Amino acid sequence: MADEEKTEEVDNKGPEISAKRNFILIIFTFINFTILTVLFFRQMGLNNKLVEFQKKHFISRPVTTSAESGRKQMYELKPMNINLAEWDGPRRYLKITTKFEVDARDIEELEAKKSLIRDVIIKIANKKNPESLLSDGGIEKIKAEMIEGINKVLSQSKIIRIYFIDYRIN
Repeated sequence: MADEEKTEEVDNKGPEISAKRNFILIIFTFINFTILTVLFFRQMGLNNKLVEFQKKHFISRPVTTSAESGRKQMYELKPMNINLAEWDGPRRYLKITTKFEVDARDIEELEAKKSLIRDVIIKIANKKNPESLLSDGGIEKIKAEMIEGINKVLSQSKIIRIYFIDYRIN
């Protein structure tokens, strides 16, 4: 008889425990959902800030070089990876970051035509193979070709010099 009374007491507490567990699970689920929602929207905000940062720092931008003259400026293009012409070895590519020395008044035209400038650089570099770029005077030859090609695209501006800030063949 004593065993029957204990069983009845346990059965009576079962629904109370089950209700408490359900309530705790609901609260736990709500808290997790709230945290995930906050993290999602925060990440979206960080992604927007990242895009703004990349636009500001990794897309072409003018950089003043010589303070005394005030007439010359450097214009930097973002890094480019360019497939090189095929040769005896495996497929290779050139990674370059370029800066152009120009008159200060020419920056606006360079900014407006940066896609054309990038296209000229890609077309010229794409015709080169690693051997020609690594040979004596290879870098100077490609720079001269790039200056000539870019100056053809520009109507009022002229590139004075081109600098390779980063130059890697892989």
